[in-house]
Parts: sequence; C-alpha cells; structure tokens
Amino acid sequence: MSAKQPDLSSPETDIDIREIKTFYDSVYHANAQAGNSGNDGHYRRLFRKLRIQKDSQILDVACGTGGWLKVCSDNAATVSGIDLSDNAINVCKEVMPQGSFYAQPAETLPLDDGVFNLVTCLGSLEHFVDPVNSLREMVRVAKPDAAFVILVPNKDFL
Repeated sequence: MSAKQPDLSSPETDIDIREIKTFYDSVYHANAQAGNSGNDGHYRRLFRKLRIQKDSQILDVACGTGGWLKVCSDNAATVSGIDLSDNAINVCKEVMPQGSFYAQPAETLPLDDGVFNLVTCLGSLEHFVDPVNSLREMVRVAKPDAAFVILVPNKDFL
C-alpha cells in the first residue's frame, strides 16, 4: 500500500505555502541583493568537484539569490532556478538574465520532463511542505543520466 500524498491544491497547503512565501519575502530575503553570498569559495569548489561540463543544463531548487547558479553560469552552464521568494528570484533575473527563474514552490516545477544534467537542492529540502513530492518533481525534470546534489543539513526535520 502506498502512502497518500498531500493534495497540494488543498486550502491547508495553499495557506502553508503562502505563509512560508510571505516569511521568505518579508524576512529572509527582505533586502535581497546581488553580491557575494559568503559561499562563493564553497560554490567554486563544488563546481570543480562535480566536473560540470560546458553547456550543462543545471536546475537549483530553492536557489535563493542564485549564488551557486552564478558560479555555474560564469562557467558556461545553462542555469534555471526555483525559489518561493519573489525578491530572491528578482535578484537572480538581474544577475543572470540569460537564466530561467521561477518564484514558486518546489512541489510543482513548471519545467519539462528530462531536461537537466544536474539538479541541486542545497540545504532546503527539509523546509519544503512536501519534500517527497518535491523529490519526485526533481527526478521528473532530470535527464535519465542526471546527477543530483541534495544537501540536507537538518535531517531531523524531514
């Protein structure tokens, strides 16, 4: 017997997502701006470690202001990002106008199947309303031979 997945169109889920979105726009990314995230060295090392090829298609889920995607873009990757925060996505669009960015939940990715060589989610999965469905969506949009990098610093919240 499979577990019943939460209905993401339910009023309760909509309220949860709206509340989380409001928090990220009004508190966490209230003063979002382009610039050094403090993680740039870490992102460059990650880029080298992953041996990302030129013209790779990369999706970062919960991309924030795009620090990781900026490193990828600067090294000729094609980048896309998803984040709940309109403020964060606006920074991404300003810094990487050639990228594709969407302000919406990870549980419903507005992307075609089988597009990305690499899908990342760096330190956010445990905050999603429905992490299992978010993972399913990440797999759906990835190419069959795609790589995944999922960092979960707070596993006890899953």
